[in-house]
Amino acid sequence: MAATTTVLVTSLDSDDVALPDHLRALLDAYARAPGIVSPRELPWIPGLDVHLASDPSREVPKPSEQLKAIVRRNFVMSAALFPRAAYDQVGGYRDLRQGEDWDLWIRMIRSGVRVARAEHATLLYRIRPDSLSYGYAAAAANIAVAELTRSESTAPRERRWAQHSVRSHRAGAAVAAAIQHARSGQSGAARREAIRALHHRSRVLPALTLLATPRLAARLRDHRARSRFAG
Repeated sequence: MAATTTVLVTSLDSDDVALPDHLRALLDAYARAPGIVSPRELPWIPGLDVHLASDPSREVPKPSEQLKAIVRRNFVMSAALFPRAAYDQVGGYRDLRQGEDWDLWIRMIRSGVRVARAEHATLLYRIRPDSLSYGYAAAAANIAVAELTRSESTAPRERRWAQHSVRSHRAGAAVAAAIQHARSGQSGAARREAIRALHHRSRVLPALTLLATPRLAARLRDHRARSRFAG
């Protein structure tokens, strides 16, 4: 970023692939709605399938709801296009092990930047077979970003949203840890983590399933994740 001189900036993760009209689609969307432009992605598991529908969780809320939504979850793809001036205004990327893009979007949207989405899919978003389920490392990174957001929130309602995000991601991390334990045959440890996930209503069903039959629950979760792309 320090070496760039362009007014607009975008990036591409090393394991994803931009289709030939990717930049044009982002620029067209930016011309209609200047701000952050999130691309439409095609989830891709090399050697298995390209899923021809974007992840519903990436749908962009209306402008009045974007701050609340981005504090709770990251709906912006990492390969987004955005103005360099807005990036500089909020201090740019920070030194986070993971989640640095989500942290950036939160601060940019908090500053008044709004998000639009490209009209059609132009990004192959690579998913490794061993990362179909939410992994513990990713869940832990989400907790770190949510806690940082909570500590920096000055508006009471944003602090409430951030607190909800912290609880949700902690429960998600507990589910991810339970699945890891279940995969390795440690049913007792899996159940202990599942109990921790019961504290957030969005995780109650997977937590109860892991409490009842840890190994079967882990296998079913992996099967559902794979089936989503193999169908």
